[in-house]
Amino acid sequence: MKQLLMIIALFSTLVTGVSGKEFSAAEERVMGAYLAFYGRPADAEGLEYWSNRLVEEGGNVDSIIVAFGNSQEYNSRFGSYDDSELVANIYQQLFGRQPEKAGLDYYVGQLDTGSMNLQKISLAILDGVKGSDATTVNNKLAFSKIYAVDNSNGDSRLSSVQLSQLVAKIDKSPQALVKAISNYRLAPQQTVARAATETTSRTVVPATVAREAGDSIVANQAAADTAQKPVETPVLEAAAAKPAEVSALDIAAPVLTLPANTTGEAVGASTEITFSVTAEDSVDGLVQVACTPASGAGFPLGDTTVSCEAQDTAGNSSGGSFVVTIVDSTQPQLQLPANMTVAASDASGEQVNFSATATDSVDGSVAVTCSAESGTQFAVGNTVVDCTAQDVAGNTASASFAVNLTYTETVDETTDDIGPVLSLAGNTTLEATAGSGATFNYSASANDDVDGELAISCSQETGAVFALGDNTVSCEAADQAGNSTSGSFIVTVLDRTAPQLSLPATITVDADGEGAIVSYQASASDSVDPAAIVACTPLSGSEFAVGNWTVSCEATDSEGNSAIGSFAVNVMSGVEVQSTGTVSLSWSVPTTRENGEPLLVGELAGYEIYIIAEASGLDQVVAVSDPLSTSHAIDDLASDTYHFSISSIDTDGLRSSPSGLITTVIPD
Repeated sequence: MKQLLMIIALFSTLVTGVSGKEFSAAEERVMGAYLAFYGRPADAEGLEYWSNRLVEEGGNVDSIIVAFGNSQEYNSRFGSYDDSELVANIYQQLFGRQPEKAGLDYYVGQLDTGSMNLQKISLAILDGVKGSDATTVNNKLAFSKIYAVDNSNGDSRLSSVQLSQLVAKIDKSPQALVKAISNYRLAPQQTVARAATETTSRTVVPATVAREAGDSIVANQAAADTAQKPVETPVLEAAAAKPAEVSALDIAAPVLTLPANTTGEAVGASTEITFSVTAEDSVDGLVQVACTPASGAGFPLGDTTVSCEAQDTAGNSSGGSFVVTIVDSTQPQLQLPANMTVAASDASGEQVNFSATATDSVDGSVAVTCSAESGTQFAVGNTVVDCTAQDVAGNTASASFAVNLTYTETVDETTDDIGPVLSLAGNTTLEATAGSGATFNYSASANDDVDGELAISCSQETGAVFALGDNTVSCEAADQAGNSTSGSFIVTVLDRTAPQLSLPATITVDADGEGAIVSYQASASDSVDPAAIVACTPLSGSEFAVGNWTVSCEATDSEGNSAIGSFAVNVMSGVEVQSTGTVSLSWSVPTTRENGEPLLVGELAGYEIYIIAEASGLDQVVAVSDPLSTSHAIDDLASDTYHFSISSIDTDGLRSSPSGLITTVIPD
């Protein structure tokens, strides 16, 4: 509780002294230009000068941004950057992230062709902001307004570079804005401040959730002045001497669960990849997630970033991304003739024609290069023809076949001494379907000039199961004259398929003290290796502290194929039970009105707690005048059943609708 009070006191100190100044559209435009181009807030003199110029020129910002690009500060800080670094720096200064490749390529192209200068690009990026990037920019503009008011009194605590470094740490989270204001105001003042009349602060109200002592303040930027509208109803919680627990409501953004970066093997110009992305919200439960590209879409070769975002019904959103990499590591498939036996008509040899082709799952037909081309004059005897095919990705397949050229100088028409000709399957590679290997059906035949088609015998029959590794199939046929011919081909069976992981869904448990022991089951199945090993970090049975954790798992089979995956473990904190006769209530500071518009801190006056005693009928109203308070203890309650509700009150006296009832029993 001491830590929480210190944080609240610090926040009160931060907002004290900021005037209720309303900034004009021209001033806000200049502030945005400073953030986009310099990555820092505008100083008071620059803000006044350029805002007046903007008004005088009818809102035309061209002269301002041209002057920005020629300034000494710009040249000293960014003069050494190339075009790509300059564009990326704008995204970093505004949103605290790198740009998407498409956006980066577009704006660099605009610079290269002279269609846009860097100043106009910075404003175009600022004007197109949306989603979580808009929240980040709003937080930085909020800091710029506070700085403009402080700086008007001669407050020059930080240099331009130091201010840029401070603003760079502001993101979409409200905590980052509060921390930046604190760090700025706690910095030593360099000059004597000019006298100024201080007015009531209208600094943005942070939304606060405090479920236990030591919880931190969570802040969120409000976007506009919305006076004269009812305040949003806060969420009320209670804890009493009754053993039953009363938990705090979770108003955080959805928890987005993304797959790890994924690598897939290309099966064509576009490879369909499916993935699972989920989002769970403490109020709405499972929330729909939109990803681009979507699961099941066709992915091209190379790296593709999948961007996902989920939004709950309250407008809270979460975003994230992962990378799908499509690789082509599969070699082409060669289609070569079986070993050939050809009778030459001349002792000098014979031209032999054959067909050698190759196909690739990505490139289609692939050129084949052989040591001897079809139609070449082969010499009498056995010649090995080596063939190679390479796809665009550099995957190479090599195989060979033999041409056995025979010649008989004189032939007795009554004598048959020429063996049959074999037609065999070429060398083939298969994917294993079980630990025993894979089934393969092939064709093998023999034909003789005298006897015609003959029976053929092979060492492994067609339709047999071929074991993992290389399997040589030897075949032989003999004609009625006793002439025989033999040949062979190789069937290679490989295991290139990763195991299938079976992981639990998100596990949510209540903490027992500072954490909880969490046990789970993680397994994997593999068509070839039933003993695939699964390793997870942290291990099942480990103690998880309060918070949201990711358990990462990997399964590897005996061939080294691996699959990775993860699941979430959420350890939730309970509610502290107070002493008998005392009820401790806690709630969240509202940041919006009932119509969804933002609420500023200066517009919130406090709260009213309504207490209904069921048996005694002694009802009462307790006023809480501190608008930043998030808890209140009610003591000396007699034994009875009590119902509690709360309303927010703004500075105009408007009350929100009462919250839902929380019921607590004070026993005898």
